[in-house]
Amino acid sequence: MLQIHLNDGYETSWGNARANNPYNFQYIPTTFTDSVIEHTGAFPLGTYQNDINTRLAVPTDVTIQMAGESVGGFVYRVRAQVCIEEGGSPKTLRIQTVQVLDNYPPDAVPYRNCVKTGAPSIDVAVNPGRCTIIERDLTFDTTSIFQAQNIRIIMWAENPTTPLEVYNAAVMPWPFPPDCNLNGVPDATDISNGTSDDVNGDGIPDECQDLACAGDTNCDGQVDFGDINSFVAALTEGAYCDDGSNADVDGNGGVGFEDINPFVTLLTGGGLPIPCN
Repeated sequence: MLQIHLNDGYETSWGNARANNPYNFQYIPTTFTDSVIEHTGAFPLGTYQNDINTRLAVPTDVTIQMAGESVGGFVYRVRAQVCIEEGGSPKTLRIQTVQVLDNYPPDAVPYRNCVKTGAPSIDVAVNPGRCTIIERDLTFDTTSIFQAQNIRIIMWAENPTTPLEVYNAAVMPWPFPPDCNLNGVPDATDISNGTSDDVNGDGIPDECQDLACAGDTNCDGQVDFGDINSFVAALTEGAYCDDGSNADVDGNGGVGFEDINPFVTLLTGGGLPIPCN
């Protein structure tokens, strides 16, 4: 849910444009649920809840995940992965992205998700089982920055032509989750669903870090006598706990018998176990 204010001192250029096209607001309040169900005038709360439940019951094959980062000053980049599930239907999606401020304006209750700024829409064609990465930059105003805990990013995918319909939407609250591998999915989600490894358990996908630790051939985070058997397996069977970097003890770019002497030196040099960084 988002609120567009008109002619009350809280209007925005994005909100004015959206109200005029495609909705052509004539009266306030006017509500649109997924651009499908319209009400002009004030109605009981139960009416709006029924509208929401009606739309939630409609299945969708569109998924949206978001992450965000500062790119300097008050400018933030929203990166999203927009997909159509296997078995879905190919679509051209119009992606809308706005920054809203919850519990704002402060002189009225309840005001939820007041539009503060929005990015230009973008149309993307997506096929079933495929995804596309969307990047949009938003500049927050000082009011939002000083109430950062109430910042929300709302992104939705809609039909770009009539009849209008929102296929799905996603909300990203502050603080924004990191996305170190730039795939539009929060790092924690990549790790939990197995897209990214996190061998050292620091919550950062391993592909975003240089985790090579020469001699730690069982990938337990340290070099000690427990690495002997796995080092032998790496030499004789090509069996690695990682991509082979840890068994490349001499750092020449490959794993071979030339790694034996530096591996023995690690084990006999004292100070075991040697922790990896």
